[in-house]
Amino acid sequence: MKILFYIGNYGDWFDQAVSISSWIAFWTRGPYSHTEIQFSDGICFSSTTRDDSTGVRFKYIDINWERWDALEIIMPLDHEAEIKSWCNTQVGKKYDFWGLFGFTIPFIVIQDPNSWYCSEIDNRALAIKNYMKIFARIHPNQMAQILHEHTKTQPEIYKWIEKKNNFT
Repeated sequence: MKILFYIGNYGDWFDQAVSISSWIAFWTRGPYSHTEIQFSDGICFSSTTRDDSTGVRFKYIDINWERWDALEIIMPLDHEAEIKSWCNTQVGKKYDFWGLFGFTIPFIVIQDPNSWYCSEIDNRALAIKNYMKIFARIHPNQMAQILHEHTKTQPEIYKWIEKKNNFT
């Protein structure tokens, strides 16, 4: 299983000025604006409003590696299957716009159990088999930083396989 991180601050200054991805990366003080879980069969899972989606979905994505970083989590296939099974129960739930605003505007705390934003649902999925603890609020850059710390303490399980951005 891989966790994919979309590089939101990509392109020239104009592309970055008009891109929602760039604004998310800016507000969360890091390079990333979106996360996906990529299962070993190649299908990706997340919550998004892009690509004609309105929330939680599975999709095969043609990854442009200039715009994505990836961290592999080595796990037994039954763990992956259990995570994927849970993800299946979430498909069709709406995108959590209030949650998205919640990590940019700290006083907004609205948890809707029927909607998710990308790193929120990906964090929850990884928590099913204890690959991450559950965070009430987590944005893509926090998720990358937390998993990066795991690469230091558990390098046999967590490893960057595509990484253009540095963390301390």
